[in-house]
Amino acid sequence: MRCVVGRFERQERIRPPILGPNEKYEWNVDGVMKDGALAASNACEEELNPDVNVNTCTAHMGVLWIDRHKSLLRDPLNETIIREDFESFKNIQFAEASDRTFDLMLQKWTIVLNENALATAFSVAWRGVSCTRAAVNKLAVVPGGLPSDNNGEEGKKVGQKRWQGWQKKAMVGYIPDVADYLQAVSRSDKEFGGKMNKAVNCCKFYSEVYKLAKQPISSLTVSFNYEAYQSETSSRARSASASTPKFPSGTFIITATRVIKNLHEKHKIRLLPEFIQAISGASTTRAGPRATGSSKSANTWLKQFIDMACQPVTFLLGESMDFDSAIDWMTSFYIFTPITADAYLEHLYVRLCSTGLSIIPLQDIKALGTSGLMSCSCKRWLHYAWCHHSAADAFRKNILVAFPRNMDPKVSRKHQVGRPVKAKPGGARTLPDEEPRLKKRRK
Repeated sequence: MRCVVGRFERQERIRPPILGPNEKYEWNVDGVMKDGALAASNACEEELNPDVNVNTCTAHMGVLWIDRHKSLLRDPLNETIIREDFESFKNIQFAEASDRTFDLMLQKWTIVLNENALATAFSVAWRGVSCTRAAVNKLAVVPGGLPSDNNGEEGKKVGQKRWQGWQKKAMVGYIPDVADYLQAVSRSDKEFGGKMNKAVNCCKFYSEVYKLAKQPISSLTVSFNYEAYQSETSSRARSASASTPKFPSGTFIITATRVIKNLHEKHKIRLLPEFIQAISGASTTRAGPRATGSSKSANTWLKQFIDMACQPVTFLLGESMDFDSAIDWMTSFYIFTPITADAYLEHLYVRLCSTGLSIIPLQDIKALGTSGLMSCSCKRWLHYAWCHHSAADAFRKNILVAFPRNMDPKVSRKHQVGRPVKAKPGGARTLPDEEPRLKKRRK
């Protein structure tokens, strides 16, 4: 627990509550991230409640598993494609479509790549296993930020071994040592996850945010209010069952940058109204948002994506899409949702302040309601609980006022590496008034 005394911070040990004779401690587990061991799966099934969100580390399921099964590859050149496919599968934005997308991925490996042995072994090992970022974050107040692997925890094994003096102890002595180690680590964690990941807190990221916020035609301007468009959704969305997700008030559908770029290059579209018409109007080409995308539907791109967002499995089955087309549609648009939960806003506010960003007071952000900070369904938000879309939107709304001083993209930082251009041989430490004397010596 962090206690602030004046200008100093200290850690104070919190004593456990005193229990009565008939009381006992109970674990309150919402989610578990495990490795690929069968023993871990059996333990979670036997000891945890069925409503606990159990997920498998994608590093064990993807990278490490493929490394150990390279001998099953018919063509070594397919390894890169298979790794890229699994990375795309891991970052899909709809948890309900995980199983169907998994099947489509294996179909591609079997039919297109002709890797029957690898696809069969992968299916036997991982079919039905939850691992996507969307599935991991489905129970979160605002989906995003929960890890899809346990590499961070496994990286602490060296610390645990050092804590135990590099000795292998029996279970009776091991458990108390681990408990003491976890308590020591928790007491030394002063931030409590209150810092932003460097991937979304660096010069490159802020440069991307600055360009996106200033562009007149971008993902934030080629966007559609879901409530205003709800009455015009396709017949499939209108006849959806009660289980269809209801997006909260203030939700927008934003267009991916590559879709805008594709419309500009292939269809010569330049004005904002033309982009809006091309995506939501009836004159849109039926080829799909990208060359790999395809669709049999006569609906517009926006209507088709809303159908997918409401019923992803039904949409994928109805359109008979292959894996590349499914990934194409899932990465062509993103769902932009307002953040209204006070507790989440307070934690996000602390994370933003830790970066050095200039931001308006928290009370003013809460007063904005559905017009304040937004969450996104893109893979960067699902990974880090912050993305360039949300940051640029906050700048456009004047919620974020200025970039960190040491990472401001508006300030030129051309580092002069190596020898200056106008330097003369032997004159690196020569003062200007000494140059004439040097010339005479050389003569």
